[in-house]
Amino acid sequence: MSKAKESSGIPNAVSFIGMLERSIILMMLFAGEYGAIGFVLTEKSIARYKKLSEDIQFSEYYL
Repeated sequence: MSKAKESSGIPNAVSFIGMLERSIILMMLFAGEYGAIGFVLTEKSIARYKKLSEDIQFSEYYL
């Protein structure tokens, strides 16, 4: 029998990061800092570039 692969890192980190991103975008929207919203979205895309370019299904989901 093989053990299930244990994930490393913080449990539910992905959902926490998603909520944090949405909160930052919402704050920037209320502050009228539209350029900062673009910056957040650009950084998100840069951080996931490798996965976007390799995994077609993920890139369709992401877009």
